[in-house]
Amino acid sequence: MSSNSREDEMSFEYQQQEKQMVDQYETNVNTNDNDEDEDEEVEDGAVVGDNNSADDDEEEGEEEEGEEGEEGEEGDDDDDDDEEDDDDDDDDDNDDDDEDEEDDDEEEEEDDEDDLGGPAGAFANVGQGLVGKDRNMIMQYWQETINSIEHDDHDFKNHQLPLARIKKVMKTDEEVKMISAEAPILFAKGCDIFITELTMRAWIHAEENKRRTLQKSDIAAALQKSDMFDFLIDIVPREEEKSKRNSNRNNNTNNKQETGDQDEYEEDQQLLLQQQQQQQQQQQQQQQGEYA
Repeated sequence: MSSNSREDEMSFEYQQQEKQMVDQYETNVNTNDNDEDEDEEVEDGAVVGDNNSADDDEEEGEEEEGEEGEEGEEGDDDDDDDEEDDDDDDDDDNDDDDEDEEDDDEEEEEDDEDDLGGPAGAFANVGQGLVGKDRNMIMQYWQETINSIEHDDHDFKNHQLPLARIKKVMKTDEEVKMISAEAPILFAKGCDIFITELTMRAWIHAEENKRRTLQKSDIAAALQKSDMFDFLIDIVPREEEKSKRNSNRNNNTNNKQETGDQDEYEEDQQLLLQQQQQQQQQQQQQQQGEYA
């Protein structure tokens, strides 16, 4: 009995120990689980805190960036305003420069108009009576003509104008005794230039009067503005000369009539004198017959 009781006690103690060991193990396991849970909670809290802090940092960074962006935008706006002001100032300066350049260009154009083709010396008055493009056209023609005369090769054997007519015009001057071989050539070139310029001036006068055909009045107006060609005026018939010629013819006929009347009067006077002489002779003969 005693042995059985001991065994029972030992088994009971053994069971108690096992139970304690199990309980202790369970408590250890529970404590470990609790510690792990706490660690996880702490880690989760730390992560959440980190995330929250990161979010806060990001929000703060975004706010700062927003503020910086606003400041940058304000600065950009200010810069844009400054740039616009600068652009406006530049535009004003450019406008002023453009106006100055236009004024300079206009002055240069006026100077060019005044000096275009500018033949000097005896040819300085070739543009007389003309303005603007018409004057420039005449000046350009004269400059090209002068350059052609000075630099081109000329065929003096072939002439564009008849030399016989030119010599006839030259001989109208009473002081001309002899004509050299070179004179008709120079005179022919002068006539060529004169006729060309006269035609140009006549067309200009016709265009001013809105006409497309030349009339005698156009040529007469062109002649009045070509004083430098007075020595060539005789080769162009003019209305004034015709009227003068007609008046001269009328005067000649009147003079002839007057001279005819005077002749008749003188003849009548001579007849009267002859009749008186005959009467006197008859009276003398009668008186002599009576005395006899």
